[in-house]
Amino acid sequence: MQCASGFEHARWCKSTRCDANSCVEVARLPHLVAIRDSTDPDGPVLSFSPDVWRGFLSSIRAGEFSPPASPARR
Repeated sequence: MQCASGFEHARWCKSTRCDANSCVEVARLPHLVAIRDSTDPDGPVLSFSPDVWRGFLSSIRAGEFSPPASPARR
């Protein structure tokens, strides 16, 4: 993890799925993709290579991180 201070010139974009109190922001830089919590812009930043980020997004779209379906009530 890196401190947000290393990303002063990053252009942060908020998720389209934000609500009033919580949001994830993403910055695409030449050789990495960074994410942070919009409620803590000076807090920690996670960074990934573009290939790892694309793989993560593909996994989300494929439903790999979806919660399991609830069993039917009896």
